[in-house]
Parts: sequence; C-alpha cells; structure tokens
Amino acid sequence: MRILLLYEYFNHNQLLDNLGKEIAKTNNFVSSFNIVKFRYTNYNKENKPIWILLLHILIAIPKVRGGLLRWIRKWTILKLADSYNIIDIHYFSVFYDELIPILKARGKKIKITVWGSDFYRVDQKRKEEQRLLYRQVDIIQLETEQVKDQFLQDFPEFKAKIRIAHFGNIQLTHLDKVLNDNCKMECKQNIGIPLDKLVITCGTNGSIGHQHELLLNKISELPQQLKDNIFLLIPMNYGGSAEYIKLVIKKASKLNIPYKVITGFMSTKEFSNYIIASDIIITIQISDTFSAAIQEYLFASNVLLAGKWLPYQVFTDNNVYFKIVDLENLEDTLKDTILSVDRYRQLGVNNPVNIFKLSSWSGVIENWLSIYNEIKIA
Repeated sequence: MRILLLYEYFNHNQLLDNLGKEIAKTNNFVSSFNIVKFRYTNYNKENKPIWILLLHILIAIPKVRGGLLRWIRKWTILKLADSYNIIDIHYFSVFYDELIPILKARGKKIKITVWGSDFYRVDQKRKEEQRLLYRQVDIIQLETEQVKDQFLQDFPEFKAKIRIAHFGNIQLTHLDKVLNDNCKMECKQNIGIPLDKLVITCGTNGSIGHQHELLLNKISELPQQLKDNIFLLIPMNYGGSAEYIKLVIKKASKLNIPYKVITGFMSTKEFSNYIIASDIIITIQISDTFSAAIQEYLFASNVLLAGKWLPYQVFTDNNVYFKIVDLENLEDTLKDTILSVDRYRQLGVNNPVNIFKLSSWSGVIENWLSIYNEIKIA
C-alpha cells in the first residue's frame, strides 16, 4: 500500500509521525504532509523530492500569500497524491472540499479520520457541506463507539462507511520506563513544586474549549484549608492565544493558591515531569474524542475527574477507573477527591495496565492496517 497522510495542525505532528513510523514498519510506503507548514515526511527514509525543497523557497517569499498560496497548496497535494493510492485526511476542514472530488476523479481511495472538533464544533451549515463530501469518500474513521453513536445521529446514512480505530500513544512507553515508587516526588522536585502539596492539573492544553475560567471559578470555591494543601498546574503549551493565556494567568493569580501555567514547547521527556508530578487531572472541556493526554495522566496514576458529557465510555469498557462530574457537583466532587485521593487512586490501581493494553501502538496498529487494506481492495 502507498498511503499519504494529510493534516494541518502543528500539534498533530507527533501523532502523525508515530502513525507513519508504525505503518512503515509493516513494509508499506507512507508519507505525511502538513498542508499549512508544507512539512513533508517520508517514513521509509526516501529523500525528499527536490520540488518540495523548491516550494519551501517559493512560499517564503512575502508576496506569496492569499489566493496564490492556496493554489500552490492545492497543486502540491494533487502532485503528491499522484504517487499514492490511499489518501488519509486527518481533520475534515473546509480546505478539502475542492480536493476530494478531484482526488476521487483521479481514482484515489479516500479515508477521512475525524479528530473531534471537526465534528463536535461545527455548525449545521458546515455539517451539510460535509455530508455532500462524506458521500464521496470510502471510509470515515472515528475513535470510539461512543463517538460513532453521536456521529450517526447527524449522519445516519453513512453507517456502512464507519470504522473505529484510535491512535497509539508512544508517550506511554516512555512513561513506563521512568515510573517507579519514588518518581512522583522526584518530578515534583524537578519542577519546583513543594513535596507536601497535592497537585491538581487543570485541563490538558490552552484551548478555550477547556473552559479554564469556569474550572478556576469552581476551584476558588474550595475552603481555604483545602486550598492551602494544593498546587495547580495549568498546561497552556498549545492551542491557546496569547490573550487567552493572559486571561487565565490573571484568573489563577487571584485564587490564593500556588500555581504554575505551563507554556512553550517541551520535549516528551520534559513534559513527563508534569504528568507524573500530578495527582488529580480535571477536564471539563466542551468536547473530546479519545484524548491521548488524558490517557497519559491515567497511566501515571492520576485520579481523573471528567465532565459527564465527554465520550469516555471507552475507559469504562476497558476497566479504567475515573470519576464523572457535572458542573453542579464539581466543587463537592473535587473536595471529596482531595480529602480521599489515596482511596480513589487505589480504585484505579489497574489503570496503568489497562491503559497500556488499550493504547500502546503494538495494541492498535493492526486495526489501522486492516482499515487501509479494506480500502485498498474495495
């Protein structure tokens, strides 16, 4: 098989790179292309085409903007696609609306891998536009059965096209190597958190959809006796505008609770300090599918408090313990969790093993390959 992975968000780089490397291990030919950054990667260690290198020079010219840049992007994808028989679109944005009919006319097999907000956070007009294009693609890939059920409420006619697969999580392998009985204390020391503080992580990135303000408002309602015992970590590494980060910092500074807002790029090894140092992870984001970050916190024995509207049934189905909350009882649930964190951590004592079974690449790559094979022979 010859597979081209198309994507546009910078923070998708690592997941797509890991997927590409795993596919390449099976002697299939695979490359990825970031349509925004013009980042082309071949995972079979072939040299980058010279014309791609020339394109980087061209798009660096200040006047190459707007309609001209869109035309160059479209031309680049169509030229790349000539060398592949399967095109896997990651995140279904409006950019692909013109490309899908052309690719189908050229005989390409097309899979759309839905990431979450390209379904959950689009309006009805956009869904109707997507509907016309879903009719033309071969496979629609979703991450969980729960997402499938929700997807079919809007697109019942595409049931036969839907397949379920989720990304493996390479970070689990790294965490597995470094986790030991003493590493939580060591990681707290590494990042300057007092050893006697219970660490609560608020969300997993800087997206406004994580509702940081609302979450911090709920935390502010805790009694001061509990506030004195906790430390807040607020990851804002990606997804947040400078203005929004400032707003969150301003909010956190008024809580009378020690905190750290995490910004800037970090290596996997660096960020693992924060995951391991954390005791409780709270996510009340508006929508999600199958968060790799949440899996990492669960693997590191965090107690997860997750909004009841989030599609995390897959965790329950795989014997991963977490606490479901709604906005009305969040403060009480958090208070109880802080006071009894060791008991709740014990209830999730098997979470690391079950998460690893669920999301290591060795456990999921065959599912991806079976979907690609199905497309190839269709």
